[in-house]
Amino acid sequence: MLCRPPMCPEPRGPRHQRGSALVVAIFALVVMAAIGAALIKLLESQQTRVVSEVLSLRALLLARAGAERQLVDLFPLNAPARHCDGTVDDDSLADESQFSGAFTLDLSALAGAGSCQPVAISCSSVRVGGVAVMRVSSEARCELTGDDGLAVSRRIEVEARTP
Repeated sequence: MLCRPPMCPEPRGPRHQRGSALVVAIFALVVMAAIGAALIKLLESQQTRVVSEVLSLRALLLARAGAERQLVDLFPLNAPARHCDGTVDDDSLADESQFSGAFTLDLSALAGAGSCQPVAISCSSVRVGGVAVMRVSSEARCELTGDDGLAVSRRIEVEARTP
């Protein structure tokens, strides 16, 4: 028994399947473009994270350098300790005497510190029971110029006392 066109559908050959490869190719291109866009976004976020870490480390090291520089001024080698305003610490100072000072330290000449602002250092000291207690606070701020506007600030506080 032979099947004729009204009763049986015509066999579908390659002639009727034209265009299916085009749909598959377009789908593959869309998927590849989505994967590429996701990878670009991932790389951008990782780059921003690395830049942030570098700026953070610079700010931390500059703040630490500022605090150490102030401690060198307060406790010079082979000399008596000084208070924050430069007064030499000795037993003639009354207890509860308070001293303070604030200044900036420009370390931009150091390699790698170009994007950072001068370090803000504040110092306060008090003499209690014959012992001078000094508190040094140092803050550094580094920022990235450009569209990102990324800025990082680090603060270090140190307390020291005379023996």
